[in-house]
Amino acid sequence: MQILSLILSLAAGACIYLMLLNRYLLLIEDGESKKLILRASLVAVGLGAMLFGWLAAGTPWMLLPIGVLAAVFAGEVRQAIIRRRHAGEPPIEAANGIAKPDIVSAVPYAFALELR
Repeated sequence: MQILSLILSLAAGACIYLMLLNRYLLLIEDGESKKLILRASLVAVGLGAMLFGWLAAGTPWMLLPIGVLAAVFAGEVRQAIIRRRHAGEPPIEAANGIAKPDIVSAVPYAFALELR
């Protein structure tokens, strides 16, 4: 039971760390202090997640990492749906090695220009 608790807590901690890294930590100005902050935050989140997993094993508090993982999973599903919904068109076919979009079909009929 304790091993499962540690694994769930570490996975949730990793998700939280990646969100922090993406939102805040990567925006810090490059330099030696950034390296120290990144390493220290990784160690802090990892040790905190391990401590939480060890102490919360077998208690209702283990619903917290499960909730974090479920929220991350829901966010990933949402991103996949949005990505699929906004997928682009296939590439334009090239004639003689030059890509030529069909201008007439790209604009409404009333505003179509005849190119010669």
